[in-house]
Amino acid sequence: MTLASLKKSGHWPTLATAFLYFDVSFMVWTMLTTLPVARLFSPR
Repeated sequence: MTLASLKKSGHWPTLATAFLYFDVSFMVWTMLTTLPVARLFSPR
């Protein structure tokens, strides 16, 4: 498989949406796991 054939395969709106879904879900997951850790080490 060459790079040119890889560019032509797939539906680009679906690929872009899948990337954005992954990006947003990773951002939310990172923020939700960071908040309890930050709260644990914050002064009271």
